[in-house]
Amino acid sequence: MYFQGSRRRGEDGITMVIDFLLSNARLVLGVGGAAMLGIATLAVKRLIERAGRAADEEKVEQKMAESWEELSLVSASPTLIKKGIEGVVMKHVAKAAKQQKADLCQQSQTSSVEVQPKPESKRLQLCVLTLQERLQQYYHTRAALAPHEVQRAQSLALDICTEIQGFLHTRHPDMPLGEMSIGGSLLDDLQVVSADHACLLVPLELEASLWRLVPGEETLLTHPLHWMVRRVNLEYFPRGRSYWDRYLVGGYLSSEAVVNMFIKAIMETINWPSISSTMDCLVRPVLGGLDLRLEIRPRDNNEGAESSDVQGAEPLFISMLPLLREEDVVLTCPA
Repeated sequence: MYFQGSRRRGEDGITMVIDFLLSNARLVLGVGGAAMLGIATLAVKRLIERAGRAADEEKVEQKMAESWEELSLVSASPTLIKKGIEGVVMKHVAKAAKQQKADLCQQSQTSSVEVQPKPESKRLQLCVLTLQERLQQYYHTRAALAPHEVQRAQSLALDICTEIQGFLHTRHPDMPLGEMSIGGSLLDDLQVVSADHACLLVPLELEASLWRLVPGEETLLTHPLHWMVRRVNLEYFPRGRSYWDRYLVGGYLSSEAVVNMFIKAIMETINWPSISSTMDCLVRPVLGGLDLRLEIRPRDNNEGAESSDVQGAEPLFISMLPLLREEDVVLTCPA
């Protein structure tokens, strides 16, 4: 009994192995290959089963012959079965290789059309970022101004503006001028490198009924930036009714005559040593040119040291700029 039970357990183990091979053959060989392998395996399985269950009175050789006969009905020989299985496997392998080759060719074509520009765009982006970083570094290290330098220059320009406006109101009370102000890049916090220049805007007030602004396109120069100021209504309001009639040349207001007037009235008349002592710095006009310019320099105090608010500072140049305003038109008076 024990020996027979051992033989039954052996049959179960062989059956499990064969079933496992059949269940996984479809994944490797496909449907056709798995079918052929299953038929061949079934014949071999029956051969083994009959050999194991052979009775004592039956001859083992006879059972083996019957099993081989069944096997011959299924296929001519084990060699043919092997060749058929190999043919099916090679067919599926060739098909899979062909499909993979076609996919690789398609990917190479699409990558050559679409993916190729990406390194250039990335390289260009890196170049732009590098240029931006360099510009920021240059601005912060060489171009940007310290806040105390800007405040110092603005304070000096405002002090000069107050002194000049007070002087003109005292010495020339009949001169129609508007409120003076500081303009330019220093006022707008756009000045770079050094706070060494500023503009003092001196607006001239003209009577609207006596003066007309002529656009540059209507003048003899036909230049859009070169306007002219013409005196009108002379038959009703003769010369002398306006303060600026004394600076007429050929019926037009002369910017050169206005600038020369300011040079004499401000640059050559104001007591600059007195203003310098008040502002604790050297203030003097820049003579010899046709423009209105003032120079402000730091100076030593009585103890031989530089003043605390101008110590180590560069000279500041202030340009006076007479101008005319009418609605949205602003005209300056160059020399």
